[in-house]
Amino acid sequence: MSKINTNAIDTDGTLTLGASGDSVTIPSGATLKTNKILDSGDNNIITSDGSGGLTVNSAMAGDFSSLSTSTFVDQASTTFTTSITGFNSTYNLYLFKVVGCFPVDDAGGATLKVGFSDDAGSSYTTTKTTTLLRIQREFAGSAYSGSVAVANAFTQSAGTGDAVISSADNDGTTNAWNGDMWLWTPSSTTYYKTFTSSILGQQVTGAGVNTAYWELGNGYIGSSSVDIDAVKFYSSEGNISGTVKLYGVA
Repeated sequence: MSKINTNAIDTDGTLTLGASGDSVTIPSGATLKTNKILDSGDNNIITSDGSGGLTVNSAMAGDFSSLSTSTFVDQASTTFTTSITGFNSTYNLYLFKVVGCFPVDDAGGATLKVGFSDDAGSSYTTTKTTTLLRIQREFAGSAYSGSVAVANAFTQSAGTGDAVISSADNDGTTNAWNGDMWLWTPSSTTYYKTFTSSILGQQVTGAGVNTAYWELGNGYIGSSSVDIDAVKFYSSEGNISGTVKLYGVA
């Protein structure tokens, strides 16, 4: 077994460390940096763009492929379009993860909404039918109450308004929307585009009433020939902060 002691090796080609059967060890405290790892057939195992973005061999990636992460502060909305590689025709199913989103203005009355566009985000007026089921648990003083009901004020039938996926207004400075939304076959011009959502939220009033909301939404775009090529998330009341992550599902 050969041995090389060095602080740095520069190469423009291929560097082979060890021979078949050898063990290559990185000592404690040392750092090995590379933007690409290939197998012996020059097939990609993992490649980095140098800024944290990774391309992983599909055999290792599993069913979920991370396509985009949008972290935003005090913005009107966050939008996902076909400029994102892999959206909207690569997969038949997409997952949007809503993480710690909240209205910047905590005066109350806010809802979390999602819009669907068929003209690359120029407008969000696609016809849709939606439903929102609210499961809530309320605490006021020492009394508890709860209910399960359709939130009819936030549903629509063949309407052009954006879909409300949470009516919890998160009017306290420590409250946030968390959950997910699934979108099926957005690029299809044969089938209806359907979505489901599951969002957790809170509502705190000045009277000391604290309500936890779990809301389940669903709906479909009212034309099978429409190609959904942009999706946006926003609050009905002013700007919004938080993170939304987009995944393609094999």
